[in-house]
Amino acid sequence: MDQMEFECKYPTLSALLPDDLINRCDDDHPLKICIDRDREPALEMWSKLVEQSPAEKLVKTYDNNLYSRGKFNAFVTELWCYQALIQWLCEDPQVLDLPDKQGMPDFACEDFDVDATLLQEADEEYRIRRKLEDVMDNLPYIGRLSLKSEFDIQATTHERWSENEEAVDDFINLIEQDLNPDDPETIETNALRVEFEEKEQGSFAWIGTWDRRRGIKPDDEGKIAERLRTKADQPRNGRPLVVFINCEHTSISSADEVRDILIGEPYGFAIRENVDLSPRVQSISNEWEDYLIEISAIPNPNDKREIAFIEKSEDSSTGKYRSFPAIRPGDEGVFQEDDLDQIAGVMLRMKNSNVCYIPNTYTNTVDARSIYENLGWKLETFKLTSEDL
Repeated sequence: MDQMEFECKYPTLSALLPDDLINRCDDDHPLKICIDRDREPALEMWSKLVEQSPAEKLVKTYDNNLYSRGKFNAFVTELWCYQALIQWLCEDPQVLDLPDKQGMPDFACEDFDVDATLLQEADEEYRIRRKLEDVMDNLPYIGRLSLKSEFDIQATTHERWSENEEAVDDFINLIEQDLNPDDPETIETNALRVEFEEKEQGSFAWIGTWDRRRGIKPDDEGKIAERLRTKADQPRNGRPLVVFINCEHTSISSADEVRDILIGEPYGFAIRENVDLSPRVQSISNEWEDYLIEISAIPNPNDKREIAFIEKSEDSSTGKYRSFPAIRPGDEGVFQEDDLDQIAGVMLRMKNSNVCYIPNTYTNTVDARSIYENLGWKLETFKLTSEDL
């Protein structure tokens, strides 16, 4: 697809962008990749987001610098944030972050403000996809790329990202040197492996996988907490702030994991009399008791079940433990920090497009409860994809 075809097919999106944008983009810019390789689902998604958002206002703050990959992705995050707001939190969000009002949150709802942020993860494996597409062209094969243990699927810092870049550089060199498109054989390093499977017809297709048995710790570098701390001075005039996070980290795939980071990680399988409950969590249990019980942060005081009998011997134990979960002292989440007391909650969109909302149960400074009650999601998640626009 060339520039003219792009402009004809996606007039609303192209009209929003500077005329010289594509010429100024680096080769790894998502817009340039999708135009060059006819990836129409992504172009259609961005067009929908632009058409159904106040994109003309949002783009002003970027001062024609959407040719930067990071700025473009941040802009798309604001578009997703707007869609999340009108679906679940706010009928008519107002754009606050304009060129003459720098430093403001991105949106204002009636009683609270919202700021959007993006958490990215290294996606260097997609360079391999592009290389294979170039080499294999329209040949009828499937390429199965596996990310092995030496490939860091959770890279979010420059040093770890760079190591992935080097691994991909080495792998691309092997493709260039060893791959015969007419009779492709498996190519493998310590970090990456690609196998080829012939199909009856059609052009080259790609499948990417990684070993799900690999132990990964959600947000192992603490990027969510780090990003929230940068928002501590963002609230204005005492208004509650909701932070929308478009989180592309592979390690975050459930609301439970977000709860662990923000409110705290519960433990279970305790005998009721021995439940070790955080005093900080206990102190908020009057206002948030129903929610804390639901998310396993405190035991249910109305649970009158008898403790299961446990019989132990030297070499075995029998019986069953009853689960009375709680957050222990020291296991509280980042929301307990005083500097975050004006953040009312986090709405987080995961890489799988599931959206969760976790309220700041620790704050007494702003009314976090009423915002949460408009949703009442507990640990439920809801999809936000292009099909929902």
